Formats: sequence, C-alpha cells, structure tokens
Amino acid sequence: MKSNIIFAAALALTPLAATIAIAQDATAGAAEEHADAQTIQAIHEEWAELIAEKDSAAIGTLYAEDAVLMAPGEAVVEGAAAIEARWARQLTLDGF
Repeated sequence: MKSNIIFAAALALTPLAATIAIAQDATAGAAEEHADAQTIQAIHEEWAELIAEKDSAAIGTLYAEDAVLMAPGEAVVEGAAAIEARWARQLTLDGF
C-alpha cells in the first residue's frame, strides 16, 4: 500500500517536474537569444563605425574566410579578402 502511494505521488509530480524543466530551458534559451542579439548589435555598430571611418581593412576582419557578400545588383563576392577589396572600392565612390 505504501509503495502504491509513493508511486502515485511520483506519477502525479512527473508533469510538474517536466514543466519546470521546460520553463528552465525556455529561460535559458531566451537569455541565449538576448546574448546573441547583443553580439550581433555590437558587430553591426562596429561595422557602421568602420564604414564611417572608411576602414576597409578593419571591415574585412569582420567577415569569416568563407563569407559571401550578396549586394543587390552586384555579382556575388566570396571570401573575406575579396569582400575587403570590394569595400575598399565601394568606400572610394562619391557619396560614401
């Protein structure tokens, strides 16, 4: 009888434990997403500053070696070095 009560109590608490675990995962996931968003925002702000400074070499360091730049109306540019060169040309144009 005692083992039946313990089993019933454990069975009754299982959904609660699962709900708590899901809530903890969701909270951890939200914190991770917030950190990712902050990282992306910081990189975007740095990128904007480097464009204002017309520092194509530093802009190039923001890109991965296998990055692909697909600007509207332009040919695809592949690789950090090629993207850096593209920015160097872009930053010399009037209006930049």
